Amino acid sequence: MLLEAQHIEQSFGERHLLDIPLLQVYGNDKIGLVGYNGAGKTTLLDILSGDRSSDDGNVRCFCPIAYAKQFDETETQDVSLTALSGGERTQRRIWDALLADTPLLFVDEPTSNLDIYAIQQVEKALYNYSGALILISHDRTLMDVVCNKIWELEGGKLLVYDGNYSDYMRQKEVQRQQENQAYNQYRSEKSRIEASIDHMGSRAGRLKKAPSRMGNSEARLHKRSTTQIQGKLFRGMHALETRLNKLDKLERPEDIPVVKMDFSKTHPPTARIVVSCKDYQLIVGETNILAEDVTLTLKTGSKTAFVGGNGTGKTSLIKNIMDKNDLSLDNGIRIAPKVRFGYFSQDLDVLDPAKSILENVMFTSVQAESIVRTILARLMFRRDDVHKTVSVLSGGERVKVLLARIMVSDANVIILDEPTNYLDVYAMEALQQLLLNYEGTLLLVSHDRQFLINLSDRYWIFDDNTIQQVEAPYTLE
Repeated sequence: MLLEAQHIEQSFGERHLLDIPLLQVYGNDKIGLVGYNGAGKTTLLDILSGDRSSDDGNVRCFCPIAYAKQFDETETQDVSLTALSGGERTQRRIWDALLADTPLLFVDEPTSNLDIYAIQQVEKALYNYSGALILISHDRTLMDVVCNKIWELEGGKLLVYDGNYSDYMRQKEVQRQQENQAYNQYRSEKSRIEASIDHMGSRAGRLKKAPSRMGNSEARLHKRSTTQIQGKLFRGMHALETRLNKLDKLERPEDIPVVKMDFSKTHPPTARIVVSCKDYQLIVGETNILAEDVTLTLKTGSKTAFVGGNGTGKTSLIKNIMDKNDLSLDNGIRIAPKVRFGYFSQDLDVLDPAKSILENVMFTSVQAESIVRTILARLMFRRDDVHKTVSVLSGGERVKVLLARIMVSDANVIILDEPTNYLDVYAMEALQQLLLNYEGTLLLVSHDRQFLINLSDRYWIFDDNTIQQVEAPYTLE
């Protein structure tokens, strides 16, 4: 055993964030720590590392720990780091922690701001790490390769699952099916008992008094018989009511709402190709040529992923495609009639912080409010949550609001530039399913490999001053 923590409790105001009776880390553990944004994952690592004190409980660590944080405040005091990009700083934190070569390593979001190729280098290093590991990540492929155990943090409680992330998801699905089965059995037994109680009550009520023409002795016998039968019925009803009260009351498992948008309201283009370019040259500024002799076609209804390292021109190509809306520009790209773009970037300023989630999404929606609420529910904004003002939301929550807003707008070609940044794994799973059901055309930029593999039917590969078009399947190496 390398680390043991007992009775860890942590609250922020009235919110009880952590309530963990016991956790243990052993020498061969490669642990993926998952949970919703704000569930307390980073807080837990800070407590286990000794960087933060918990309200209650104790941590015993029997070895040195290296900790690669997602945000390191000490970096702001290091002048040598000011010239580094976010991705370069992330890599430096990870390599410094790995070089410490401690028996126990904590890593918080090691793929932030990294391109696919840098992520694969980090993945290989963590896979080959000889010590134990606790990893917070939204990269499902990384957790599949590296982890042999998953810790799920929800409602302050910590649940342990053996296996990698895919194993964890399979176990969660079995658990969900078992919960549905148990609830259906509970409902069936409850209905059966209630029907029996109603039937007995009805029988007892139908037992008549003795007819007036009946003699006194006969009437006494009739009354005695009726009383006996009613007594048996009432005792049976009481026994059934006791059994009903002793049933373990189960709440209905939450259904995953099905989204069915009316895509005709976006007036989709009738052309087979919505975006195309031939012998195209991608230039940044006046002279910086990023790609030459490019021929690409974006089919109507397709889901196309951009793949390439940072600085290869993915965002520049998106900008040129979007600029084609300005008919005064001739940038070598052709756009089909009736195409309307919906564009997601990390600029969240388009949201009105003073208005509610629902108001922000409905502002540009062509879909019914019921559809909007269903999409928001899939993104974990349920019931009265939709009336929260945007000003109180976290960065990840604002990303989800903007994604929902774009999906229900009149756009029929959606361009998503890094939509998975700041999303937890559950939000990514939900977004992935929403986009799989989307009937329009998608252009995707993401460094999350599982997200791209699950969604894409073709890829635009940015490499060596070229952009190649490749049909799925394609190995993201």
